Amino acid sequence: MVIKNHLTGISDTVHGDNVYIKTGSGETLDDLVQYAVDKNYWGLENLSAIPGTVGATPIQNVGAYGVEVADLITEVSALNKETGEVKNFSNKECQFAYRDSFFKTLKGKEWIITEVVFKLSLNKSPKLDYGSLKDLKYIPSLTPAKIRDEVIKIRSGKFPNWREVGTAGSFFKNPIIETKAFVQLQSKYPEIVGHAVDESMTKVSLGWVLDKICGLRGYQKNGVCLYQEQALVLINQSAKDASAINDFAEEIKAIVKAKTGILIEREVSSF
Repeated sequence: MVIKNHLTGISDTVHGDNVYIKTGSGETLDDLVQYAVDKNYWGLENLSAIPGTVGATPIQNVGAYGVEVADLITEVSALNKETGEVKNFSNKECQFAYRDSFFKTLKGKEWIITEVVFKLSLNKSPKLDYGSLKDLKYIPSLTPAKIRDEVIKIRSGKFPNWREVGTAGSFFKNPIIETKAFVQLQSKYPEIVGHAVDESMTKVSLGWVLDKICGLRGYQKNGVCLYQEQALVLINQSAKDASAINDFAEEIKAIVKAKTGILIEREVSSF
């Protein structure tokens, strides 16, 4: 049995400079971002053009261009499919981490998310630390809509149109490894891209590894491929069932492990 979530509806309440948006989990995330941008609410604009529904965002702790939903979600309502209990989870109870949350755990998978509340702002509060977004700092009349336009422009050059192509966006997490292991890789591949997480750990650009070390950008097999413009993105071209996607993903993991010693994890999870 397949259940498609059609729990929709968006409402907003203003308290001072803060805006609380409550939305049904079946709403398309990008539609919610457009709603917030149209009202000149700050916070969601960096998450433009990401495939999926609002209900998926707390599961995945969806993030892009310096913003994660963990920074914005105040409450998640969910229904326990085993007991019928309805519960409101606070931000802390969601146990957000990098592309992770309580809802990815065995216990968390017992809950079906029904509503999500986001805390946005009326005050100008852009996040512009990523790539060409930095250039927007010099625009005096900057609005969430202008940031959204730039994010969509960036993503259109790196990702396929998810409304037309079978894709879930980035399929794997950027791995976080010990800095000493990163330094060893750097001695072999001087141009490898990584960012310090703390004094001992470094986040590695998996897209770079898949492309430059493994030569997998555009690699395809059995109707599944890694996107030509961004190797982190997996596309279903013609596969008829999930096993082809799973087999392809496992092959990619094995190649990365053999080439670099890094064990990568999926962003995308199945229930």
